Amino acid sequence: MPNLKPKTQFQLSRYFSITSLISIIATAVFLAFLFKQVSINNIISAIEHSNTVLTQTLFNSVKFELADYLDKVAAAKHSRINNYPIPMKLRKAIQNIMSGTSLVKIKIFDQQGTVVFSTNHSQIGNIKNHDDLGLGQALAGQVASELSHEINIKGNNSKTEYLISSYIPIRQVKSQMVIGAFELYSNVNVAIQIANSAQLVNIIGIIIILTVLYSLLLIIVRRSEAIIEKQQSTINERNKTLELFSSQLLTIEDQREERIAFDLHEGIAQNLTAIKMRLEQLADDNSSNLTLFSNVNLIVAMVQAAIQDTRDIAMDLRPPILTDFGLAATVKWACEKLTSSNAALEFKSKINIDEELIPSNLKVVIYRILTDCLKCVKNNPHIKKVLITLSYDNNGIVLLFEHNTITSELDDKFNSVKERSILSGGSYEVFNNANGNTLYRSSWSLLN
Repeated sequence: MPNLKPKTQFQLSRYFSITSLISIIATAVFLAFLFKQVSINNIISAIEHSNTVLTQTLFNSVKFELADYLDKVAAAKHSRINNYPIPMKLRKAIQNIMSGTSLVKIKIFDQQGTVVFSTNHSQIGNIKNHDDLGLGQALAGQVASELSHEINIKGNNSKTEYLISSYIPIRQVKSQMVIGAFELYSNVNVAIQIANSAQLVNIIGIIIILTVLYSLLLIIVRRSEAIIEKQQSTINERNKTLELFSSQLLTIEDQREERIAFDLHEGIAQNLTAIKMRLEQLADDNSSNLTLFSNVNLIVAMVQAAIQDTRDIAMDLRPPILTDFGLAATVKWACEKLTSSNAALEFKSKINIDEELIPSNLKVVIYRILTDCLKCVKNNPHIKKVLITLSYDNNGIVLLFEHNTITSELDDKFNSVKERSILSGGSYEVFNNANGNTLYRSSWSLLN
């Protein structure tokens, strides 16, 4: 009996390995990015708090001088700001604040965003747009900070400086109205380097933990896969045994039907024929006795009907034409037989295969399937056309039974077709094509 090609087993370990590795890499990258953002936010928050404290200390020591200075430059043109030098007390206070800290630059803005003081003298008089997020928040009364970097080039060497700029509002002593803003630049190279080192250590730790977890899961998956493969192997062996057993049952059934058909045709039918001949002879010998002659002829007719029924049963069980002339002739004979009893049905058959490729036991199975199909559509008034195709495709035999309707009413009737197809080691499916026809497909692989 032909065997089905084994299906490719799902490669659990392979897909798990790939997806898990991708997930681990994505998780590590995400955690690294998250840790870096948290570290930077913590650094910014700490520096902002420190700068706020320093600014408050500075403001408390020179608040009157600073307020007076801002009042003087408020009415001045931008080009005349340099005519109002910053008070010495304020300058010294700023120098003292910057001494021994990470501050590298301090600016003071008025309400219009003009730089009225900067430790970088060349920036005095510059105007910063209010759209700048940090300055805008400070002039609105809020503290804001942001991380930036500058690239300093000296000769052939370049160095990246990481700076945090904090914008802190300046308020009048009495009214608490915002009259300007401080901008403090803090060098955070050391903090960034420490954060990067900590990030590297954390990434290594995360990778080690995820790798250990990945290895444990992979061991479990491979163990599970081995168990599944063993169970699948057992199932396959049982399926092969069942297929072999089913094949043997079909073979035994075919042999039994062939023997019964032979006994009916060569035994009972021949005996009935002999009885018929004797009765006919008896009728001829007693032709003068009309009553006896009539009764004997009646019995002869009954015996003839019994002979025909016996031969029909024998042909249904196993037509001799299948053995003598092959499958193609048998299919044609079966179609002609059904057409003769139902003129409304149009049958066509296409045999596109060398019968020598079909095993003898499979020929019987195909014939049984065809007769079952023909019986299913015989009395259906909606079916007018039937096409039977037998071909060789992809190292296997394909039988298509097609009729001109789309209906599920016949599915139950075709259960015997499905059972024969599967029990004989084949496959079975039902589908509809673009022409609105229903196709029943049985196929058998010839690969051993």
